[in-house]
Amino acid sequence: MIMILRMLLAMEIMGFAFLAKTASYLSPTWIENSSPAPGTLDYGTRKSTASLLDYVDADVKKTVLEEDVIAFELGLCWEDGYHVHRTEDPELIKQIVSKVQELEIRLNTASDAAACDAGYELIFVTKDGKKMIPLNDWRLEIRGDHNAVFYELENDDGLWELCHQVYVNGTLVDD
Repeated sequence: MIMILRMLLAMEIMGFAFLAKTASYLSPTWIENSSPAPGTLDYGTRKSTASLLDYVDADVKKTVLEEDVIAFELGLCWEDGYHVHRTEDPELIKQIVSKVQELEIRLNTASDAAACDAGYELIFVTKDGKKMIPLNDWRLEIRGDHNAVFYELENDDGLWELCHQVYVNGTLVDD
């Protein structure tokens, strides 16, 4: 019994020494300047939000920031199937693009838990094609090779009201 207690005490001391040594290598500057890769949790980062556009595909980011969006489509995956509602109203599109440019994600909310039948797509139509931002239960969805990570959105006030206008007043499109 005493032998077991000595082994446990030695393991505890070695574990504490390892943690202390590891912590000495991490400087506050390194922690502040590091940013997590999409789909990873980073508990050392002090920043709690990041631009959504930094976490989407480069083509989507370019479309939202630079290209002329000629139509906006709202893709909805519900229990009864997939529906797409489209608007070509330039003022409404401009407002939606502006709101999407302001969107942020909460870095500390990364989760791999998906909601069933709660998929949304913000689809930007340009003369060269369509680019989309996938959402799951109003969270940004980042797909990997074999998994997906979901982040809660920040600064999304007003976006959903604009999307509702597309849903109510837009044209139902068969895709």
